[in-house]
Amino acid sequence: MTMLKFTLRRLSVNDDRETGDTGGNIDFQSMLRIFGACARMLSQAERDLAGRNARQSQWQIKDTGIGSFTIDLETPPSQYSGNGHNPAKIASILIDGFNCLEHQRDVPLELKEATLKEVRSVAGALKSKDIEHELLVTSDATKQIGRISHPMARQINRMLLNERITIGSVEGKLELVSIHKGNRKFNVYPSVTGKAVQCDLSLALEKEVIAALGQQVVVSGKVHRNLNGDPVKVTVEKLTVLPEKHQIPTLDDLMGSIPDLTGNLSTEEFIRMIRDDNIAE
Repeated sequence: MTMLKFTLRRLSVNDDRETGDTGGNIDFQSMLRIFGACARMLSQAERDLAGRNARQSQWQIKDTGIGSFTIDLETPPSQYSGNGHNPAKIASILIDGFNCLEHQRDVPLELKEATLKEVRSVAGALKSKDIEHELLVTSDATKQIGRISHPMARQINRMLLNERITIGSVEGKLELVSIHKGNRKFNVYPSVTGKAVQCDLSLALEKEVIAALGQQVVVSGKVHRNLNGDPVKVTVEKLTVLPEKHQIPTLDDLMGSIPDLTGNLSTEEFIRMIRDDNIAE
């Protein structure tokens, strides 16, 4: 059984003094907003780690506390998400990520962009008007303690905007061409992610791009990648249209391009003869 404890503490009041107050009232809507964001964060972390189709763990409220507002969550022993990622692993990676964010280090690679956005939602919900809270997250399985604070929202924003740019290429289906002034672009959909990669459309490539609409292509140039390393945008320098499957030469086509290579034998008989000779040796 895995248990997570969320402890909500009030930090400041309208005179900007940090009170260190472990009590204090919180309005009902703010509480729902914060813990609703926590629920989405847990679900997204599990999807990122275990896969979208894995069975989701059922987190249940075991207890609540007053003073600091505390919620204890637990999962029954039988609740595992599959693929080797159980709720304890999810809790551990999340808390590692909170601690890295607090000390401005790189977050674990397993903490994907989608989960970071949910952490940002939690952090953003921790301040309402003049009252600011922090959220302590404790895992009884690993004895780890992490902290989510309101400033983390700005920090995560900076991380998400910090795209990595490399020279490379993206392969996918070319769709959605726009030639409107100021918004000249087309999209390429890689089969791996299925997500649109936006490509700039230069005048020099316009006819080539329009002719390739609906086909598999490779776009090369400056590739902008997100925090996960997935391509999101390409400054295109070259477009290559890939041949359709029926246009790819077969073995018979290739063998037939060398006159009299097989003599009176068919290609299949010729290959079998070579294989048998090699075995005999």
